[in-house]
Amino acid sequence: MTRTVVILGSRANIVRAAVDLGVHVLWIRPPGAGPVEGFTGPVDMRECDLADYAGVRSLVLKASRSTEVCGVFSLTEGGLLATARLNAELGLPGNRPKAVEALLNKGRMRAVMAEACLPEVRHRLVRDPGELIAFMAETAGPLILKPPSDTGSRNVFRICEVADAVAAFATVGPVPMLAEELLVGREISVEAFSADGVHRVIAFTDKSFLAEDSFIEIGHTMPAVLGAAERTAVARAVADLLTAVEVDHGPTHTEVVLTAAGPRVIESHTRVGGAGIAELVRLAHGVDLARLTVGVPLGLARPPAAFPDAIGGAASRAVLPAPGVVTAVRVPDDLPPMVSVALDCRVGQVIPPLLSGNDKKAGVVIASGVNATEAATIAEAAVAQITVRTESR
Repeated sequence: MTRTVVILGSRANIVRAAVDLGVHVLWIRPPGAGPVEGFTGPVDMRECDLADYAGVRSLVLKASRSTEVCGVFSLTEGGLLATARLNAELGLPGNRPKAVEALLNKGRMRAVMAEACLPEVRHRLVRDPGELIAFMAETAGPLILKPPSDTGSRNVFRICEVADAVAAFATVGPVPMLAEELLVGREISVEAFSADGVHRVIAFTDKSFLAEDSFIEIGHTMPAVLGAAERTAVARAVADLLTAVEVDHGPTHTEVVLTAAGPRVIESHTRVGGAGIAELVRLAHGVDLARLTVGVPLGLARPPAAFPDAIGGAASRAVLPAPGVVTAVRVPDDLPPMVSVALDCRVGQVIPPLLSGNDKKAGVVIASGVNATEAATIAEAAVAQITVRTESR
């Protein structure tokens, strides 16, 4: 019987990895995910809203009657819980639903960390400006207000005074929000891979933000600049979190702030980081996280070593034209060979204001170099040579 893996979501890199490993793929994509090119292997594509668990489950169970479904995988936030539930039902390796749920809900993650006596961030679930103002008085400092279960810095607010609290809830309405103390320190992200409950940190990434007081990420640089003691402390913080929430398998992406009191976890996800981080890991460390995600549970790849040596540097930078209607797009023909450009805009398209990390960007540049500094310099120089001209509406 044919061995088949199920991939949930629109990320093509994990599908290519599965095909390269020699297995058949049932690829369940959201409706309207767009055209796919370059697939010549055994890929059966189906469309289904990933939020429609009954629909996704029906497609997978139907496939299991005619083929050996040996794994369900997703690198898409909206497919993580469905993946865990399907693997549990089919008796396949994977994270249990409760582990995935704990990281999808930041409030639940904080509760698990408290139960495990891990270094914590003061936090509270608040439902109106009054509760938020009361918590701000208790902490005697600025706060971050964010949705308990959203990503991409959407509806994330810095709360420094009463007026900020009122304005934030005027924007989001009467819904529960997670308030946390504002941590002071540099923010990095951490890619790790777990196999049978053993957590291996693969890469540390420095971040670039839209502005000093912004939460919107517009660039990533790898490897992050860290001392040996910092690397060890961050890796321990990440491993302790993953153990506490009972993550056992696959990739994770964890956001960490380096405070004066030590690293503090902001959030974590049972997937690879977005914004091209998987490609940065490949360029900087020679590790293919998509291939490992499929290959390790199937016995077709070995778990990676922890702290793999850097083989170079890698960086990504967003292409950020002014909001408006695109009137011209130009990418120079003579960019260096270590630069790749992925533009997602065309003449006539409207570029909206960048209000959250999930808002559409015009494109991204990824560059490699002998080290992180050189890669960042090359990426920034390439962005400066790309033209995306807009006119305000």
